Amino acid sequence: MKKFFILIAVLSLTVNCFSFTTAILVDTSRSIPKRQFESAKGKIVSLSSELLKYGNVTIVSFNDEPIFEGKNLTDPASIRSKIEMIEQGGNFTLLYDALMKTLQHMEDSKEKGAIILLSDGKDENSATVIEDVARKAEALEIPIFSITVGNEDRSVRRLPLLTKGLYLGNVDVFSPKEIFSALDMAKAKEEKGKARKEAEKVKETLPAISPTPIKEEKSNNFVYFLWTALILLAVAVAILVVYLILKIRKQENRICEKCGKPLAVWETECPNCFLKKISDTQPGVTVPDIKSEPKIDFDPELFKKSPTSADLDSTMVLEEIPVLLQMRGNQPPRMFQVSKDNPTTVGRDRANNIVVEDKTMSSQHFRIVPKDGQWFVLDLNSTNGTFVDGERIKYKEIKHGSQIHAGQNQFIFRLEQKRLS
Repeated sequence: MKKFFILIAVLSLTVNCFSFTTAILVDTSRSIPKRQFESAKGKIVSLSSELLKYGNVTIVSFNDEPIFEGKNLTDPASIRSKIEMIEQGGNFTLLYDALMKTLQHMEDSKEKGAIILLSDGKDENSATVIEDVARKAEALEIPIFSITVGNEDRSVRRLPLLTKGLYLGNVDVFSPKEIFSALDMAKAKEEKGKARKEAEKVKETLPAISPTPIKEEKSNNFVYFLWTALILLAVAVAILVVYLILKIRKQENRICEKCGKPLAVWETECPNCFLKKISDTQPGVTVPDIKSEPKIDFDPELFKKSPTSADLDSTMVLEEIPVLLQMRGNQPPRMFQVSKDNPTTVGRDRANNIVVEDKTMSSQHFRIVPKDGQWFVLDLNSTNGTFVDGERIKYKEIKHGSQIHAGQNQFIFRLEQKRLS
């Protein structure tokens, strides 16, 4: 009982001392319209007091390079002054590098929390890629919540999907309640995970409690199962024996429908009727010879038959051959033929039907399945997911021209037409 109270005290202390940081990343590149940039700054300033209820606030701006405007801020006045001093500039947008620097800062300072990204999603000249950011955020269990500022690029929607975050919409229409709801969920998740880890540490110090033996109950269950299986087997054997006996008797009672003679088990036709049929057979009528005509020399080609209308129609039959095109940057695309009868598996492992050398793909990433004239893509619980026409899927029907994204690869499903003769 004493150790139980110690465990409760440790868990309470862990929850009370839990540290949560909200990192705000502001895109200051010139690709952001001036009006929307100022609107985004104003909305962040208006939320500063509420954001501090969750913990510290870190502000990062980025264009040609990421800049930490303020780390672990704890009062609204500091947040407002830091946000108001941010100005647009630079020639490039190092979006992914800014996210990686922020994640590394949170890892080095051993902070847990979430990232709020205000950007159009465009990236230029970063040394990292979106997959690097996704892996880092997943390892640290830090979600990314994105808000579109300017003309939206698909990365601003893809980042929340890869990090278990949330896309909050355009800066002009998003609701502050959505930010606070998302932060509530992120903080509750972190608190729960922290409490679970501390409970596991305390549990390791407690003596192990041996479970109550249940061998006798397991033994009784096994005996019951064995007797049930034996009874079912005996019933099946009895049914089979009865079926065979009835079948043999039915065969023994067979008689010829023409003469009424009983037939043996091995006889398929009455021998008496068969011999009579042979004796009644009359010789066939001879076919008269073809009357000879005067011999005339004709061109042999005249005796060959011309193609019929059916032959001409058959040359117009088209066969659809399913193929998968792999687009590889500036390199020529690769074409793989997809089976029309059996599933086709794609991934890194050589056991797949289509092998792709890409470390960002799973060993068995996805499968293309034919079913009743339709085609479906099934995700095989891959690490980075499978996307069909920009949407992450578990399974989805595909048609001619559908685009499949897996890892760093883009595939196009096509139905090529082949003319048959």
